[in-house]
Amino acid sequence: KGEIMTSFLSKYKSNQKLDFKLVRNATIVLIVCILPMSYAHEIGHAIICVSEGNYFQIHMGVDNASLVCLGTISNSELFYFFGGFFATIIALVPFAKYTWMKNHRWAVIASLTFATGHGINAIIEVGFTDWYLENGLGPELLLNFTSLMAYFVMLVYFGRKK
Repeated sequence: KGEIMTSFLSKYKSNQKLDFKLVRNATIVLIVCILPMSYAHEIGHAIICVSEGNYFQIHMGVDNASLVCLGTISNSELFYFFGGFFATIIALVPFAKYTWMKNHRWAVIASLTFATGHGINAIIEVGFTDWYLENGLGPELLLNFTSLMAYFVMLVYFGRKK
C-alpha cells in the first residue's frame, strides 16, 4: 500500500516541466469551448423539459447560462441532473477517436476538464438543488474553482514534457 502511494507521489515530484505548447493548446481549447459547453449543458436541461411537453428559453451570458422551462417538470431530479450529465457526455465524445486523443494530450486535458466540471455540476444541481438555485454566486464560484482545480490536475498529470 505504501509503495503505491510513494510511486504515485513520485510522479508529481519529478523534475519534468510542463510542455508549453500543450498547455497553450489546452488553454485555448478551454477558452474557446466555454460557451459552447455551457450551451450543451443547458440543452441537456432542455431535453428533459421538451420530453415533458414544455417549451424553454435559454439565456446565455458571458459569466453564465441558464434555462427556463416554461411548464411543469414532473421529474425535477432528472431535469437538474441531465444538464451536467449531457455536457459531460459531449465533453467525452472526442475519446471516440481514442488513438487521436492519445497523441494529442492537450485535447485530453480540455476534454477531461470539461467532463469533470460538468459532472460535478450535475451532482451538485441534483443533490443540493435549493442551495444551487438560491445562492447564485456561491455555487458559481465553487463550480468554477472545482473546474480550475480539475484543469490543474489534468495539466500536472498529462501536461509534462516527454
